[in-house]
Amino acid sequence: MMDKPEFGIRGMTLLDVVEMLCDWKAATQRHADGDILKSVEINQKRFGYSDELKAILRNTIFDLGWA
Repeated sequence: MMDKPEFGIRGMTLLDVVEMLCDWKAATQRHADGDILKSVEINQKRFGYSDELKAILRNTIFDLGWA
């Protein structure tokens, strides 16, 4: 992969974003109070991704039955 960490999410490929979402889901499963939708909200502030990407992540979560 040719992702560029210095560009954050903007340096990622679509596969990197999918892997990131799966990592967040796995992290929520390790905690009794884990919430993937809350993680998407928190990480938007942390990583500064757009509302459009947040909507895509949320749509994917619902489509996969994770929430």
